[in-house]
Amino acid sequence: MKEGKIKKAIRSAARQKLYKHDEQQCIIYAALVYFLAFISVKAGFLPWQIFGVLVLIVTAAIYFLYQNDTRKYTRASIPEIDAMSGTEFEQYLKTYFEQNGYTVRLTQDSHDYGVDMILKKKMRNGNKITVAVQAKHYRSNVGISAVQQVIAGMRFYDCTKAMVVTNRYFTKSAVQLAEANQVVLWDRERLFHNKNKS
Repeated sequence: MKEGKIKKAIRSAARQKLYKHDEQQCIIYAALVYFLAFISVKAGFLPWQIFGVLVLIVTAAIYFLYQNDTRKYTRASIPEIDAMSGTEFEQYLKTYFEQNGYTVRLTQDSHDYGVDMILKKKMRNGNKITVAVQAKHYRSNVGISAVQQVIAGMRFYDCTKAMVVTNRYFTKSAVQLAEANQVVLWDRERLFHNKNKS
């Protein structure tokens, strides 16, 4: 690997790690501000009125940041999706599925057993489905290993369905294995079609 590629990979990994924890850090900081303000009120350093205003400001800021992120993902074009990092692509899919009535749980970065997110939804007929999703944000076509991983992950997480979503296309062997195991594949065209439909 060339030095430029190594630096790019390090920057990308750092960006993904930072982005992944932004939401959690925001909640932790807000809780810390609330706690410190509450202690200050109890100790007599801060009037209750200022505490109330502070709570409103911090809550409004968190809501605004969340809405901004949701809008960013909802309106993303295919070139913008291509420019995302892997973690941003997962967040984009999470937003898409949540807007389509699914409950979404992202798995851990490491030891995810081939599954990036788990979708749950109660269907009109009363049945509940659980879908293991592998998100592949690539610059080239996705091969058979992604399908193999999601099949294994589906069993590990006890899901009823499996799915692989990519911003590219799938190789012929990946498509064949997916068809044999009833794994749903969303390639670039299906992603674009579903994005415009929602």
